[in-house]
Amino acid sequence: MQRYYATLQILRKAVKSAYKPGYSTLRSFTTFQKRAYSNYDKRGFYFGTGCIVGGLSCYLYFRGKDKTHGAGMELIQNCSMTVDNSSNLVKVGSFEGDQATGSAEGGVMSRYAIADAVAKVAPAVVNITVTAEGPPSPWLGPMGPREVQQSSGSGFIIDPQGFILTNAHVVSEAFHYTGQITVTLQDGRAFPGKLHSHDTLSDLAIIKIDAGQPLPCAKLGKSRNLRPGEWVVALGSPLMLANSVTSGIVSAVQRESYELGFPGSSKLAFIQTDAAINVGNSGGPLVNLDGEVVGINTMKALRSDGISFALPIDLVKDVVEQLKTHGFVKRPYLGIKLLTLSPRVLEELKERDPHFPSDVSYGVLVPQVLPGSPADRGGLRAGDVIIEFDGKPVKSTREFLDILGYRVDKPIQVKIIRGERKFMKARRSRHPPYYCALTVAGSDSCAGAGIQADLKTMSALGVYGTSVITAVTAQNTVGVQGIFPIEPWFVRQQLDSIFSDIPIRAVKTGMLYSTEIIQQLVTALKHYSSFEHLVVDPVLVAKGGAYLLTKDALETLKNELFPLATVITPNIPEVCALLGRQVESLQDVREAAKELLEFGAKAVLIKGGHTIASSELDDSCTDILLDSQGFEVYVKPRLETLNTHGTGCTTASAICAYLAKGCSLRVAVASAKEYVFECMQRSFSIGSGHGPLNHFGFLKV
Repeated sequence: MQRYYATLQILRKAVKSAYKPGYSTLRSFTTFQKRAYSNYDKRGFYFGTGCIVGGLSCYLYFRGKDKTHGAGMELIQNCSMTVDNSSNLVKVGSFEGDQATGSAEGGVMSRYAIADAVAKVAPAVVNITVTAEGPPSPWLGPMGPREVQQSSGSGFIIDPQGFILTNAHVVSEAFHYTGQITVTLQDGRAFPGKLHSHDTLSDLAIIKIDAGQPLPCAKLGKSRNLRPGEWVVALGSPLMLANSVTSGIVSAVQRESYELGFPGSSKLAFIQTDAAINVGNSGGPLVNLDGEVVGINTMKALRSDGISFALPIDLVKDVVEQLKTHGFVKRPYLGIKLLTLSPRVLEELKERDPHFPSDVSYGVLVPQVLPGSPADRGGLRAGDVIIEFDGKPVKSTREFLDILGYRVDKPIQVKIIRGERKFMKARRSRHPPYYCALTVAGSDSCAGAGIQADLKTMSALGVYGTSVITAVTAQNTVGVQGIFPIEPWFVRQQLDSIFSDIPIRAVKTGMLYSTEIIQQLVTALKHYSSFEHLVVDPVLVAKGGAYLLTKDALETLKNELFPLATVITPNIPEVCALLGRQVESLQDVREAAKELLEFGAKAVLIKGGHTIASSELDDSCTDILLDSQGFEVYVKPRLETLNTHGTGCTTASAICAYLAKGCSLRVAVASAKEYVFECMQRSFSIGSGHGPLNHFGFLKV
């Protein structure tokens, strides 16, 4: 009986694989078989009869297909297979209309197809090792010992002169401190690498090595031609095992970022594969059977085998071009949210609102337009349906983003359908516009200065404040007891998060701590051009004497950040440090302002809160502004109080807030000085040192 049952199983599988449209027949046959098997010990006669009937039904089934399903039989017959003895190739005929291609001509995949593809690209694949000192000890400060850290990843050569492409997270340790990059070629030669440029948002970086001779390059393919089920090969150095190869198929070609938990990266869509990816594969190439790079292996799903993701090479090409040209990526900012109008969404919208245009059958809905954004200035309104973008029809947000690409500062034409929609009408006239500002500074645990003081000031002046933290300090009214800097790559990630979502109108900087952080900030500010003003408060030394900026970062601050500033706001000790000389009189202050202006800022405000040797300023607090119109002097009585912690931060952030609200620079400075004076008059006597200001002293509680 067991033998009969096995025969029946084989017969059943043959019927299922031979012709799927006969599933209803198979289902009834299977039901009969299960009944027979469950009772075979008692009803052997019926079971044997079932085998006979089943075999007969299969015979009649296929005979009947010649008449009832002739087309299906024709397809099966056309799928022929022949063996070429000379080349050992198994040639499989393809159905009409099949567009699949392999590594050989005519869609043929040989025994060595994967090996041949690997041979084409392997000489360009490299191993990348990063050795870096970790952050300073929170107990011993910047002068204490640092732990040595090492990480490894992969990459591939894209230019004979030694330009190598990899993931940004592979070389993130080299963004700061003393990180050293070592690049090892396939032949074992090792070279020191230099970080040329990187883009955190797309997780891409370019490394440059000098090998003294042209290097083999990987050929870049086209990821848009990929199809699910296509064979791909992953190369790299997983788990420090150099020159490793794994293979698999493409599982999906447009795995959207929100599906993977990255809602803020709408521009990204990943290739999903089942090729084995492990730690160290990041940055290595994903290759098709023609030996062309179609993606960069980036990540895998945790606690899961066979689910890996790669950045498509078409997206990578655009980013790399900008990195090589500018050193950073310029991304377009429109200030709108988008929603694909799928049939289900359309049906829901029409049911919800009878005024929704009945002639809309596809397109992209604009649920929100940010005030003051390019889209707002261009005339887009909430509720518009975009059906054509740059002369091309759009049916999804993905199509919209693909057409938009990385075009910046170029006019864009859209065709929209606009109708009356009660639930989408923008009613901004009832609410005043809300302005947003950003502070990039350190955190003060006693909340008198730094990020905390900046956010209080912005809130008090009616501006929504956002923040990027550069360092965390342990401090009180007496002084600074410890500094823990944030890694520069993470500072950049904070900047990308804010600028990609919030309409920032003005930026204020405070404690920046290191050269690497300043460089990350400069790159981000050049990239995002939506803000209008930059206020740079060159925080060098705390009131207690602790250095808040490393000595090597001073020149970077002056030469790279100052030229971007609307105004810089140093106090007297900071002026002395910036110029390397003493400032002892009011005339010295004026001369210093002229000298500082030569660094490229549009204006210089020297804060006079610190008493200088001359009696000219002893009885007053005099600030001097130098801009394109000349000098402007702002004078307030000097208050006899120890509660001055955070006056510099508060002044700069108040100027930033007023600039964000649309005030001119001179009005912003005058208004900020009035605000700080009131905060000092109502200050707190907290702690045993310099107490904080009262940023909300004007409120009646």
